[in-house]
Amino acid sequence: MIALDTSVVVATFAPWHEHHARARRVLAAAPRLVAHTALEAYSVLTRLPEPFRVDPAIAVEFLERTFRSERLALDPDAHACAPRTLSEAGVGGGATYDGVIALAAREAGAQVVTLDRRALDTYARCGADARLLV
Repeated sequence: MIALDTSVVVATFAPWHEHHARARRVLAAAPRLVAHTALEAYSVLTRLPEPFRVDPAIAVEFLERTFRSERLALDPDAHACAPRTLSEAGVGGGATYDGVIALAAREAGAQVVTLDRRALDTYARCGADARLLV
């Protein structure tokens, strides 16, 4: 099972993205989304600078139609322990959100697929299997 991070979800949506075609091909593998990834992708798509900003209703429709499977998420106990788990992994600041994606994917046994080279370190620190799409 694979789980896409936000970088791949945005590229999948955006025909102007340099990795759009590559990201679209990943859809054939029926990838899953971590619940946090869906929220983060919604946020990114609806706050892009003009002319790329997406209407919220279009972003929701894209996410619902493209990623129909149940979202991956940390169980409540793991979620409650996430700050400590991330701290022990040396993950903080903005990387916290990549860490949450990593922890949920790891818990589900999913490999994270990303276009974000920087996030690979966080995914590794959190014990998630991850690969770069490019």
